[in-house]
Amino acid sequence: MRVLIVYDIFDNKRRQKVAKYLYAYSHTYQKSALELDVSEKELKKIYKGLMELIEENDKLYIFKIKKSLYLGTQQKVEFII
Repeated sequence: MRVLIVYDIFDNKRRQKVAKYLYAYSHTYQKSALELDVSEKELKKIYKGLMELIEENDKLYIFKIKKSLYLGTQQKVEFII
């Protein structure tokens, strides 16, 4: 399953902990967004770990990707239906 995780963490130390935690599961990332290819079991583990790292005023979204369109200079255009 492909998921997109986007976060806005207000505290720098906490943001670095979240980033470090998520980068262990991802091969590609931006500053506050990662695309992961994980199983349902791994996603539940990631969710539980993130819940221990974030606080009430932080924002974190997890989207399951069913369709994607990739446009970039490093790779060919990819469209998944």
